[in-house]
Amino acid sequence: MAEAREITELARERHPEYLSRCGGSYSPEWYWAKILHCLRIDPAVFHAAYAWLELPDFIPVALGKIDRFDAFHPGVCAAGHKALYCRSWGGYPPVEFFAALDPALGNLRKRMPRGALDPGEVAAHLAPEWAECWGISAGIPIASGMIDAHAGAVGAGVGEGRMVKILGTSSCDILAVPEHGKIEEIPGICGLVEHSVLPDAVGIEAGQAAVGDIFQWFVRNICNGDGALFARLEAEGARQAPGGHGLLALDWFNGNRNILCDQNLSGLVVGMTLQTTRAELYRALVESAAFGARRIVEQLEKYRVRIDEVICCGGIAAKSPFLMGIYADVLNRKLRVSASEECCALGSAVLAAAAARVQESVAAAQRAFCRFSATEYTPDPERHRVYMELYELYCRLHDQFGGVSSTAVLGDVMKRLSALARRAGGLHQA
Repeated sequence: MAEAREITELARERHPEYLSRCGGSYSPEWYWAKILHCLRIDPAVFHAAYAWLELPDFIPVALGKIDRFDAFHPGVCAAGHKALYCRSWGGYPPVEFFAALDPALGNLRKRMPRGALDPGEVAAHLAPEWAECWGISAGIPIASGMIDAHAGAVGAGVGEGRMVKILGTSSCDILAVPEHGKIEEIPGICGLVEHSVLPDAVGIEAGQAAVGDIFQWFVRNICNGDGALFARLEAEGARQAPGGHGLLALDWFNGNRNILCDQNLSGLVVGMTLQTTRAELYRALVESAAFGARRIVEQLEKYRVRIDEVICCGGIAAKSPFLMGIYADVLNRKLRVSASEECCALGSAVLAAAAARVQESVAAAQRAFCRFSATEYTPDPERHRVYMELYELYCRLHDQFGGVSSTAVLGDVMKRLSALARRAGGLHQA
């Protein structure tokens, strides 16, 4: 984390435009921070490496047997979302920027490739050794690499006005905004990269650091339960009315990814009593994830990102009608679900079809391959109204504990929660 702070501070001092594309701070999960960390803790490993590749870029290099770094071009997806690559300022930041962090990092930057490939462009051709191993033709085009979530969004049908919400252990929100939209910065949103999701569009990435991980932590670590307990908690939770449990949680059990971009934040539950049940706590945790999702959507719309529909995919979208119903009520949007349970693989197939010219473009391949389930989740107006009362309290906790505001009034939060529970006929009546 220290390395990410150094990169952030240097960019803020010398090149604030670098931070404008990653939400205002550089993440310790990303390319340069991890490499600088390696340099600090194990210089021998750092100096033994000529270059460092993200996994989506390593795969075409390995399959194509590319043995010269000057013959390699990364996909713009990983380069832009993780390594500060941006075409509008000429690619990666200059050598001098990284040399200010450490001269060895500057030397590594000198070896970086000049360009990056769009989705659906050819990165390599299948080497004969792999073709013989798999019994297929050598020379098959291999599409440029893409981060798994972004490929999943392609497979789920991401497009203009269509946000894809990937719901799994964490949550990732992906959009593709036409370049004429001129979106240069969205504070607190971790990625804006030209062509990172679809050609001729600005890819936008946001998300939450933990969603399914929170529920698993609660079931396994707190309840000492197994997979069967999830179903029981959801069945019990579904019988509760919004607000009936008298609880409110913050979904920061693995830090806040967006819109606060602060990994030092932690989770919180307000309103517990001696009558609180584990099903009520479980529902409150699900609602907190939905409230965090709404906060992200509001930030996107505040900066004129158009969201006409939301397509959900991932394990939770396919397996939890309970969570999907709560999300629909909180977001006040109809939620559709991808027909594919393997959207990342499907997205890879879409990109491969475009690279091999089986389809004339990525958009054409999406039209041919992407389908939606008949299952849809429609918000209930009354439940949404109650959730907005809870959401107003959530935002106060969010801003106070997240450091956004030091003036948020919290003195009435517990009493408001109790009043909502009594009104809903919850278990916490006087």
